[in-house]
Amino acid sequence: MQSSEPTDSELLADWSSRQREPAFRQLVARYAGLVHMAAKRTCGDDSLAAEASQLTFILLAQKGKSLTSRQSLAGWLHLTAVMQAKNLLRKSCGELRKRDQLHAAMEAEPHSTDDSWKEMQPVLDDALAALSEKDREALLLHFYRSLSAREIAETLGIATDAARKRIDRATEKLRAKLAIRGCSVGGSLSVVMLAGFAAEAKASAATISLITANATAAAVPAATFSLPTLIAMKKMTLLPPALALMVAGAWIFPQREAIAKLEKLNDAAATSAVHPAANSQKSAVRPRRVANSKGGSKEIDWERVAFQEEDNLINGRMQSRSSVDDNALREKLNAMSPEELLTELDRITALELFPDAKRSLERNIGFILARKDPAFALDHLEGRLGERSDFRFVLAEALKLFAKNHPDEAAAWLDRQIAAGRLETTRLDRKNRTRNNFHAVLISNLLVSDPDAASRRLAAISSDERKAVLGSMAVNRLTKADEQIAHAKLMREHLTTKEQLSVMGSVAWTLQDHLSNVDAYLDRISATPEERKFTVEQAVIGKIHNTAINRKLTAAELKPTLEWIEKHNPEEADRIFGKALGWDRLGSGHSNLTEITEIVIHLHEAGRNDDLIEGFASSDAVRKQPELARSLASGIIDENRRAEMLKTPESSEP
Repeated sequence: MQSSEPTDSELLADWSSRQREPAFRQLVARYAGLVHMAAKRTCGDDSLAAEASQLTFILLAQKGKSLTSRQSLAGWLHLTAVMQAKNLLRKSCGELRKRDQLHAAMEAEPHSTDDSWKEMQPVLDDALAALSEKDREALLLHFYRSLSAREIAETLGIATDAARKRIDRATEKLRAKLAIRGCSVGGSLSVVMLAGFAAEAKASAATISLITANATAAAVPAATFSLPTLIAMKKMTLLPPALALMVAGAWIFPQREAIAKLEKLNDAAATSAVHPAANSQKSAVRPRRVANSKGGSKEIDWERVAFQEEDNLINGRMQSRSSVDDNALREKLNAMSPEELLTELDRITALELFPDAKRSLERNIGFILARKDPAFALDHLEGRLGERSDFRFVLAEALKLFAKNHPDEAAAWLDRQIAAGRLETTRLDRKNRTRNNFHAVLISNLLVSDPDAASRRLAAISSDERKAVLGSMAVNRLTKADEQIAHAKLMREHLTTKEQLSVMGSVAWTLQDHLSNVDAYLDRISATPEERKFTVEQAVIGKIHNTAINRKLTAAELKPTLEWIEKHNPEEADRIFGKALGWDRLGSGHSNLTEITEIVIHLHEAGRNDDLIEGFASSDAVRKQPELARSLASGIIDENRRAEMLKTPESSEP
């Protein structure tokens, strides 16, 4: 990318303000490959992918003014292409058949680069969509447009080092997202991505050229076509000029009508979540009538609501939410009876919607139902326990509310689920998070009001699961003094010493926002010296980790935490602090291992003792990098300790 080449923002502004065809054509040419390949991987059909690509660029043309603040359009175009492809696929003859065709085509395509790329293709775009906007943008610029870190830095207006770090972090996050979807990429993910995108671009060159021509023609009003534009269309489409115009015109008008319908979603008022009942046949489930404020009869158009959720995701307005975003829709749902809410939930389940939006809507309605009538929710949603973890939280909420007034009936409900086999697991250790979470809800309800009953309930659980249940209670936050005391009593009655320490560490993580809360907790439960030592270490790890997630770590900000450790364990404060800074998952936040290492060196040079270096160098994250461990060891002041440390990193290399 030459420095004189116009940026995406400049080209889009040129198009939006002056309707200059060359500017828009250059944008289309720059990203047609990305859009088409993302759409094709999503729907597995060339014609649907081409249509999705053209719809994507029409939206770009129409929404150009609202997007000119973006330095790069790669991420927006990728998500929009995926959304359009899924919408078209949903309206075709069935997603399952299309996915089968996609997998068969992938196995037969001679231009696929290697097995890793083939395995990655069906899940790549969902994994990219699950990343943050910044990470997705960096990866697409690097792997699709093949820009260097310096060029990406220029495009995004950040430092080169920052761009390089963002690419590295985003690549690892993508690897994790792929793994969650069952795709473990062997070898170098970067190599696979670069080669795969390049191979697809080469194989799709002719199709991309046609898309570029048609998308440009469709986005530019017919009256503005100039002779050079028509000549360019002739060359790219290989059609006679008159026929090219006929083809473009035949495609433009129905598509613009479709786009006009889609664009209404962005301008709809709060009541746009409902539409006339005549359209209800889209759902396989006949919905109940819901009276609106004017006394008429309206049905909620869940496809429209889900599309708005998708649009929010594309425009960076939505990651995850705990409640329905539309005020009017939320009020309508809150006014429904439990039976009506269940009907709406069944309707959503029957529809083919964007997966993330569908999960969000089902979960939100489930929570409204659980809070409105927990007994009804338990009876009618218990069959969904085996479907997804989403309903685990919904039913846990219903069980918690129901147990407050009917503890015996709530316990009987859980026992019935276990007896019916709804909480069985295929795990080798036979542990089931849902079952343990339900046990934790019931025991938490009895923790203070009937501690003997809580103890009996815990004793009835297998010894292997007691730690998980008490840990789940800790994660759900024990903020009241009497709850903490009763919880500690249960730990000491039913767990081994090692298990007790682990659960107390979980409590410390939930309290570390204010370290004084950890002090109070340790005093309330009369913690032993060993318990204090371990709990302090876990609280410090949690404190540093949560700080790093929210902002970049600094030595000045970490000083109060170090002083807090010294209050509890002055002899080992530096070692504990160094070990906490080297926690393996710490680098997933705003500070990476290099920056954290600089903080450790700075503190050591400022007077902290050699224990700081030893604790950090012996941590999990540093031990994975023997060269870094050796470099740190060379800075130890004590000669004997330095010599000993220089021996250990190599032997601990994984």
